[in-house]
Amino acid sequence: MKNVKRLSYSILLSLILTLTLSSVSFASYDDVGEHWANEQITRWSDNGVVQGSNNKFRPTYNISRAEVATILDNVMKYQKKSSNNFVDLKDTWYTDAMLKSAEADIFKGYESNIRPEDNITREETAIVFARAFDLGSPQGQSSKFTDEKKISSWAKDSVNAMEERGYMEGYDDKFRPQDNITRAEVVKLLDNVIERFYNKPGTYSENIDGIVVINNSQVELKDSNIDGDVIVSEGVSKGNFKLNNVYIYSSLKVNSFRTVMSIDSSYIEELRIIGQYVSIYTNSKTNIDTIYTDKIGATINEERLKIGETVLGSDYIGDDDAIETVVSKESAHNILVAKFDSQRPNDWYEYMLGSESYAHNSQYVIDNYHIFSRLLPFEYVDDHGNIIHDYNAADHNYCVHKKTGEVKAYGPKAYGHNGFLDLNEL
Repeated sequence: MKNVKRLSYSILLSLILTLTLSSVSFASYDDVGEHWANEQITRWSDNGVVQGSNNKFRPTYNISRAEVATILDNVMKYQKKSSNNFVDLKDTWYTDAMLKSAEADIFKGYESNIRPEDNITREETAIVFARAFDLGSPQGQSSKFTDEKKISSWAKDSVNAMEERGYMEGYDDKFRPQDNITRAEVVKLLDNVIERFYNKPGTYSENIDGIVVINNSQVELKDSNIDGDVIVSEGVSKGNFKLNNVYIYSSLKVNSFRTVMSIDSSYIEELRIIGQYVSIYTNSKTNIDTIYTDKIGATINEERLKIGETVLGSDYIGDDDAIETVVSKESAHNILVAKFDSQRPNDWYEYMLGSESYAHNSQYVIDNYHIFSRLLPFEYVDDHGNIIHDYNAADHNYCVHKKTGEVKAYGPKAYGHNGFLDLNEL
């Protein structure tokens, strides 16, 4: 890992970091040409994550808590905000970023203050980055910093994790936890943590050693080997994400919500579903070692996951004795294709064929059929994942018998509340 060089410190200047590229491009900065972090500043400016003002980036200046919150928001595209219960957070350029970071448990206030304009220290930076990228606890390696005892107890695990992974280094064997960190140092830290950043639509194929962050819903990873966490950020919420022949030898962390994911012919060591109402579809050539979710509404192949329990991926993915029969596309908005699972002989898995607009773009193609995740729009599902409105849809919805292919219309009673249909009800 490249050394983080000692920089001179200067007075605080609060610089507005916008969410767009419209402010200042790297080419306009006149103070970074010979700076040791010019490559990193270029990259993250071009990605719209950091910005300067008045043709300057001011790399050696201290950086505020609000500026770091804005940088992390630009990376993760947080979608939810906490209530503003902070007495020192007024309505200004960084308000949304601070409230989003508070909702995501990145920045936490103290005694009703969140101190947005205070300079952020090195140990504070370590803990907010560790939270944002879910770096976890260190693996037990002892610290090489001679001033380790000066690190605050609340920051020690995060600092050690940053040191252990090579993301943060010190000065002459000292970490200097209470020193302020500079703008250039934060950009360098961001560059150390994120190996690949996919924020533009496209299909990407490459082998990666490190953390991958995806914040665009029109991204497909294909034919890739990734030795590091893959973070699907909140920027993918209410959208789609695809993996095709991808091997992830760490964790796939799905922070987005109301997201539909297609995982084909891939391997994932650990799948962690952190956002609500995530629907995942796989084929039998996909292997996931373990799956965990602590949020409601997570499903794999239409089977609901247990909240707060780590389960084996093989319990939800595998070969099944499925037949798929399609009733006339023109007959109605929504056509169900029944998929029989030999492990659940009395149930029907529900798959839906219908208009793209009705299904809120939750569309994937399986065996040349357009498959949709759920009959009801999301707003008809309560916070516990239960259906709270029954469609009187006997003229528009069909089940196909698993063996004969016989078609039967059904209405609200047959639909039930658990996403499955019992054969006895037909």
